[in-house]
Amino acid sequence: MKLTKRANKETMRITREQLRELVEEPFFSQGERCFQEGMLELLDIEKDRVSARAMGAKFCFSSVYREYGELAGDCTCTFYTMYDSCKHIAATGLALMAHNQAGYRPSKTYEEQTEFFSGAYRLLS
Repeated sequence: MKLTKRANKETMRITREQLRELVEEPFFSQGERCFQEGMLELLDIEKDRVSARAMGAKFCFSSVYREYGELAGDCTCTFYTMYDSCKHIAATGLALMAHNQAGYRPSKTYEEQTEFFSGAYRLLS
């Protein structure tokens, strides 16, 4: 998948402090590792929402958005279901900040694993 919208003056902007308020430990630190390892891909960036696909044991989809003026997030992973927070939300916010500053690209490992799993899925279909 490729990012469907490019950063512009209407792109969502957040600060590290806002993200830290949204995502508590240990999820924030785990999200930093996920981001630093480049294990997620930004899918869509809008004025009040960013969406991403992250890879771990399996793919999950996460979003960071503004709701009634407050920063919020959600994810399809099991941890979000249990704890209402997860590392993928933190990683998505960090990737957004990097994208707004100098650009963000997933790691080569992420791209290779994505291609591998996509190929395996096609074979099983």
